Amino acid sequence: MSAFVPRRLLQGATILLATACAPAATARRSGPPPDTHVMSADQIAASGARTAWEVLRHSGRLHLSETADGRPTGVLSDHGRSSLYLDDAPLILVDGIRIIDISILYTMRAEQIERVRFLNGTDGTIAHGTGAGSGVVEIETRDPSRA
Repeated sequence: MSAFVPRRLLQGATILLATACAPAATARRSGPPPDTHVMSADQIAASGARTAWEVLRHSGRLHLSETADGRPTGVLSDHGRSSLYLDDAPLILVDGIRIIDISILYTMRAEQIERVRFLNGTDGTIAHGTGAGSGVVEIETRDPSRA
């Protein structure tokens, strides 16, 4: 006994099968994720920033809180509150090492920075795990041997 399957249903199944079997290479994207912002050393120099903290201030990608004399007191993602349970502050990495005390950014000279990459929560979570749900700031310093 054969089952009757409407032609329209079979056509939909064929399209679904063709989509599911498409080569994986077409799904890959080259370059940084679409919501990634990168500041190069040239852009940092042109911004006039003197410290890493000022670089973050000039980026416009974060909500920064600071004392009256400009010292850092807090950093929040520009995407708003992401969770009741997770930290709202983005993960800040300098050469791959997590920075807990953001006052370090006030003492780091801007000319030491090669590039700063900002990842949104989704891309940050993919790259660095669930602790990066509010985004990631990756600061890469210049190699002193090339200076």
